[in-house]
Amino acid sequence: MNPTLTLGQIKLNKEDTYFAIVAVFAILCWFAVALTIIGLIYGLLIAFFIWLANGLVIAHLKAESVLVTEQQMPALHRAYMAVVTLLELKETPPLYITQANGLLNAFATRWSGRHFVVVYSDMLEACGEDTAQIRFLLGHELGHVRSNHVLKKVLLLPGLLMPLVGSAYSRACEGTCDRYGAYAAGDLRAAAQAVLILAGGKNAWRDMDPEAFSRQYQQERGFFISWHELTSGYPTLSQRTYNLLTMDSVAQPVGAPRHPLAYVFAFFSAGGRQGTGGNLLVTVAVIAILAGIALPAFTEARKRAEQVREMQQMPTAAPATGNTGSAVMKTMTFSSDVDAEGKASDNLNQLPSTQQTFYAIVVWQLTPGSHNAQIELADGSGKTLKVTKYTFTAQQSDWRSWFKISLDGIPAKPSEFQVTIYLDGQQMGVEKLPVSGSL
Repeated sequence: MNPTLTLGQIKLNKEDTYFAIVAVFAILCWFAVALTIIGLIYGLLIAFFIWLANGLVIAHLKAESVLVTEQQMPALHRAYMAVVTLLELKETPPLYITQANGLLNAFATRWSGRHFVVVYSDMLEACGEDTAQIRFLLGHELGHVRSNHVLKKVLLLPGLLMPLVGSAYSRACEGTCDRYGAYAAGDLRAAAQAVLILAGGKNAWRDMDPEAFSRQYQQERGFFISWHELTSGYPTLSQRTYNLLTMDSVAQPVGAPRHPLAYVFAFFSAGGRQGTGGNLLVTVAVIAILAGIALPAFTEARKRAEQVREMQQMPTAAPATGNTGSAVMKTMTFSSDVDAEGKASDNLNQLPSTQQTFYAIVVWQLTPGSHNAQIELADGSGKTLKVTKYTFTAQQSDWRSWFKISLDGIPAKPSEFQVTIYLDGQQMGVEKLPVSGSL
């Protein structure tokens, strides 16, 4: 069986349909990101790190993998160049063979404006260097290059997060490239055998029947298979085989019916291999970024709400004139000195009789902003000896102030000082400080 389509008829019609939907969604998302500075910064950071990661992949290829040339694996090189010519590519991407510990795969990637094609060594061993099977594989990957799928998916990344449609677009791209591969192979059965390598292994595929495998696509249906299909970025292997074997008789493949309920479950599911959300890791990364933006603001708002609630529940002294709002003086301590940040040098339980200054250190819970404080110094009987006024600006709800209290002008020290703090005209607290050495 040979494909009867021309090169211009290979692309699946539904690829363009899904592309239009995904592109509109992606443009709206990128526009929303561009409107917010934080979103734009995160977007640029993600793009930068993706570029770095892909650069490391290309570095590994160039340093650790085998570049196929006329001198290096000449038979494979001839097959590759024949496929490049047949698909009428404007560029010839470098082809690398890499060892992947038994994995059976190949891929096309792009970095810094240039495409690269990579074939895993076990896949090459299964297909051979110049066979219809390897030409299918090369044609599939070069189909991605010809269609510029790699760059499109980078630009359409937000659109690939779209449930159902994002993964449907990815499946359509893969279906198109299977058709490019079959066109390059020139043999539909051989193309289907290449897919069987992925399903049955690099040795057992020779004893497998592609027609029998393709029938599984029509016969094995139901809710869970439909759900699996809808969340995958690739058509199932049995579907790919079925579509390849019917390519000479059907211009556009017709899918088997799916269970209606599967669409509901798939809408809320994260798919794999570039399915819904690109893949689960991309979905988690997007959620983490959004959480990183939202959680700090949420935490701060919750903290402020708790502080307001605490202030409302704590009793305060009887109000005086000029009260401007709720505030709580949590503690008042005394020290003989403080540093530039208000850290106490000691903790005075008694004021030495020779001390001429001391500090009242107050821990507040109050409304951020400018506040007026008044410190009244009295003797033990409550007789006012001195009044000092201060102005300070609290930058957050939890705030620490220190007030210098000078004893200049007080001719004789009493046996005990009484310190009263007022904030914005409201009495906030009273503490007593004995004087050592007094009579």
